[in-house]
This record gives sequence, C-alpha cells and structure tokens, in this order.
Amino acid sequence: MLKLVLFVGLVGAAGWLFPQFYEGTSNACTAAEAKLARLAQDVAGNAEARAAMALAMRFSNGDLARAAVAENYPNLPTGLGCVVGYYDLDPSDLRV
Repeated sequence: MLKLVLFVGLVGAAGWLFPQFYEGTSNACTAAEAKLARLAQDVAGNAEARAAMALAMRFSNGDLARAAVAENYPNLPTGLGCVVGYYDLDPSDLRV
C-alpha cells in the first residue's frame, strides 16, 4: 500500500512540475500562457502574428491564465487549475 501511495505521489508531482520545466517558467500559470503563445505561433500564418505572439510570450506573467482558470475551473485552486488548463489546451480550438 505504501508503494502505491508513493507511486501516485510521484506521478502527481511529476504532472504538477512538468509544465514548468518543459516551458522553462517559474510557475504553472506562466507555463500555460507560454504553451498558449507557442501553439498560437504554430497556428499563425504570417510573420507579423508570429512576432506578436513571441513578444507577448516574453512579457507573460501568468495573469491571463489565472483569469481563465478562475472562469473555467472555479472550484479548483489557481495553481492546480493552471496545471489542468495546461494539459487541457487544444490547438484545434485556436483561431488566429
């Protein structure tokens, strides 16, 4: 039973920390914004839109993700909501 609890704890911690390490950010909300900007850059067709997204990603501080989490996941704490939002982002929903 202890091994199961440790395994679940390790998987949970890895899922919580992965977005921060992968996006190179300091918290999950900033990681969610960085992923959104990266996906939007991939969807954008012209160079101006890509440059605007790259600039927006540089000034990202997580406030947009926090606001989206408060609206979409009102029953979750902000940090956990940002992690859920990170994994829930779907490129097919983006329209640039």
